[in-house]
Amino acid sequence: MDAPVNVCPSIHVSSSVSIALVTAKSKLFKEHRGRKAAIIVLMILISISTLFVKQHSVIDVVCGAAVSLVLYVFAYHTNWRKLLKGKLKVLL
Repeated sequence: MDAPVNVCPSIHVSSSVSIALVTAKSKLFKEHRGRKAAIIVLMILISISTLFVKQHSVIDVVCGAAVSLVLYVFAYHTNWRKLLKGKLKVLL
């Protein structure tokens, strides 16, 4: 038995939401609406199943989705070139 402790945020949900967001944004899946829909359905089923097996609570699921959405904004909607201009040489 796996005790439901230290499970917030849900990594199952976070990973599923991240995969759904990336495939929705991907040019490779532009023509594959059926595959996009299947990934979204799987994301929902994975998220719901974590609740049904009582591994996670609703708060864990919401926090897992929130983590992915915040990281999505940082990854896709942040102008990293502008922020790191001149600092990139220091990092390398």
